Amino acid sequence: MKIFYVTAQFPFGKSESFIIPEVEHLHHQHNLWIVPMNIKGGVILHDQLKKMTGLILAQPYFSRSVLESALRMVLARPLHVVKCFAELFQSPRHLPKNLFVFFKALWIADQARRMDIDHLHAHWLSTSATAAMIASRLTGIPWSFTAHRWDIEENNLIALKSKHAIRGRFISEAGRRLAVRQGASAATSQVIHMGVPLQPKETTVVIAEETLTMMRSLPGVRLLCPAALIELKGHRFLIEALAELQKTGLEISVAFAGDGPLKDTLQAQCAEQLAVGSYSFLGYISHDQLLALYQQHWVDMVVLPSLIEGISVAVVEAMAHQMPVVVTRAGAMDELVDETVGWIVNTGDAEALKNALHFAVHHPDVRHARAAQGQKKVFQEYEIDQVMQELIKIFQLQPKGQA
Repeated sequence: MKIFYVTAQFPFGKSESFIIPEVEHLHHQHNLWIVPMNIKGGVILHDQLKKMTGLILAQPYFSRSVLESALRMVLARPLHVVKCFAELFQSPRHLPKNLFVFFKALWIADQARRMDIDHLHAHWLSTSATAAMIASRLTGIPWSFTAHRWDIEENNLIALKSKHAIRGRFISEAGRRLAVRQGASAATSQVIHMGVPLQPKETTVVIAEETLTMMRSLPGVRLLCPAALIELKGHRFLIEALAELQKTGLEISVAFAGDGPLKDTLQAQCAEQLAVGSYSFLGYISHDQLLALYQQHWVDMVVLPSLIEGISVAVVEAMAHQMPVVVTRAGAMDELVDETVGWIVNTGDAEALKNALHFAVHHPDVRHARAAQGQKKVFQEYEIDQVMQELIKIFQLQPKGQA
């Protein structure tokens, strides 16, 4: 098949690295082109994708090429372009951002038509789905989308997108139910998890010396929190929990893997509440470097104290590497983690986090047993080959018809 995979920014920038296994799988078995909406920066940070640079169709939102394609589509299907434009007004709250991507959507339609693309897939139900929907409506090429959590809660034309998509893929049952309540078609909404490799391979990746230096300096049980430094990830509750544990004399430390606007605030909180030398801010580290930290045994446990979450692919990957995990009941995380495969506590509850970590640290046999069960669960339900088989079935569905 010839597939356009429309993303928010991937493969550029620091986010969306969890898409890598799916993109690599599609690339090996089909003709795939990645179409990022936002190309700001234009730098590929993931080594696995640098060999795929020829398969990335990158254009800014406005350029001569985009405007020429838009003109061609207007001349080819003027009434349909007007209809698609008018439909965007069904969501006044999201109208500015949807109008902003309209010309690029016409460019995607023009490129897809010229390249005889078989399927359009949008990752995220936000503006990448807006663009894919418009391109599909103008070309008759079937389209589908992958939705997580925040993009469902945003409710950017969900009912309209679900109506015209051949299928909506949700990474969790909780997300699917929420989307249906917001107008998505239950008949065409399907749960397919994000996939991870069945057997994480022993890595040949050389971890950056700066990262290793920071990891070596951490005393005792080493936790890793793989999350952007933003309010919704709940870092402050983890820091509070660790401060209380350290007061009991427990030797425990944490590495924060991620960047974000709260870095200075969180560093100040750590300096005030945690023991000197018991925390490190690794900054952004690439996907392969993160997995190498697990594979080379630099991490004892993974903690994600999110306030809002879908099903965290970062936690799925940690479990695939038999990492013990402690998470919160954010979004659909309880579909992934229960007390048989890790620890799950209420959101925003530092005391509960402290108790879970205290038990896990003092009961290594339980910790390792749950980690083994967690790996088994991930291999049964999130294994990349079976996930991609289900996703390809969506791509192969016949279209409902042109606009």
